[in-house]
Amino acid sequence: IIAIGDSGDLVAELILSKEMNTKQFGITPSSLEDTHDLIQIAINNCDILNFDSNANYLINSVLTVHHNTHLKLNGSNLISTYKHIIYNFVSTDTYTGYNGKGNLTIENGTITGGCISLIHGKNITIKNILFNNCINDHCIEICACNNVKVSRCQFNGCPNPASSFTLHSGINLDPAYHTNFPWLPSTSVMYDHTANSDVYIEDNTFDMSDNTDESITDLRSVDAHTTLADDLPLENNNKNIVVTNNNMKLSRGSNAYLFSCDNVIFANNYVETPRCGVCVAGDKVTVTDNIFVGSGSNQGSPVWVYGDSQDL
Repeated sequence: IIAIGDSGDLVAELILSKEMNTKQFGITPSSLEDTHDLIQIAINNCDILNFDSNANYLINSVLTVHHNTHLKLNGSNLISTYKHIIYNFVSTDTYTGYNGKGNLTIENGTITGGCISLIHGKNITIKNILFNNCINDHCIEICACNNVKVSRCQFNGCPNPASSFTLHSGINLDPAYHTNFPWLPSTSVMYDHTANSDVYIEDNTFDMSDNTDESITDLRSVDAHTTLADDLPLENNNKNIVVTNNNMKLSRGSNAYLFSCDNVIFANNYVETPRCGVCVAGDKVTVTDNIFVGSGSNQGSPVWVYGDSQDL
């Protein structure tokens, strides 16, 4: 039983189930009225939150998910006017390694506008999500996380960016450095240089073929910002990165760009881009059974790998 006051405050609660729905929290779907505060109350008070089927929810600021959060969108659309929509952290957190907020699932709906940003979490699943008209430079930011699965999602790119940037990627992978993930105070202990491990990107569609904003000169399906010039220690490389069975179609840019990544499998993907199809800098790299269309026709080559123990 949930009692919500006139001002939207939670005035009484008796949680009878870990799984609840938005109606039980008095949330009326709306694409005109901000539903953020009530949705945040709901997230804070149950583990599994069901949204109305095929509804619209306007969210004007960031939602924070906690340990064991499961968001079932049920075909609904979360519409963000801000470049971020979901965090698994707050600025005062002190998590390191993989001991942050984990056991997270977000599934079956649409996220319009905002980006999902995750740090120091483990056991994370994002599936069956359409990322539509993203206004940020990434749709998903994965920083210092373990056992992450992104599957059966669709990424439509960034046709109308909210601010000035030249690179957009569907999924971004970073170690925990302030320069890579600048959403915390620069002195935060969360910047402990932990890298991602065991990331599975499977059965997704990246279709950025109609992104016409020429200010974004580089479109990427999967990206790791780190470059050879950063000269990071090998222990800070992302490890065990599996990219399989994806459909990647970009109008420009290097499609999959995985620098400072070890134990990479890039297999059974359809890749269409005028520049490099896949760029990997790291050890133990396998690139096999992919279809490259147009890759290298403008710049680069279909496959570019720098490192040891390559299987191409």
